[in-house]
Amino acid sequence: MSGSKVGYYDLIQIGVVIASNNWANLSEFESLAYPDKEEAYTEYSEEVNAITLDDLEDAPMSHQVIENIEAWIRKSLKRNPTASLTDVVLCGQSVINDINFLKQKYDELNLDWTWVLSVNP
Repeated sequence: MSGSKVGYYDLIQIGVVIASNNWANLSEFESLAYPDKEEAYTEYSEEVNAITLDDLEDAPMSHQVIENIEAWIRKSLKRNPTASLTDVVLCGQSVINDINFLKQKYDELNLDWTWVLSVNP
């Protein structure tokens, strides 16, 4: 994220791993995302993330990244392009802030939140 305040700062990079039921790594996805609010991407954001606004110049916008993630998940799981993802579980160690940013982005884009959450604080 470009900062810590959900609703003001933006997603700038996202990484996802699809794991089997026994946690074997099946597939990985990583993408930068150009911030929707360029003015919220400060010098401090650059310093903390080690990513400059110039580095993000050719990155897709966040809505494109979300579309790409969902398409990648469906392809990785060998599902049709419109298949539901309600059985896909988002989980991680101390990722509640990340999930809050992602949920906010879904709300901003008027997208249905289709994920199951499993958070280990």
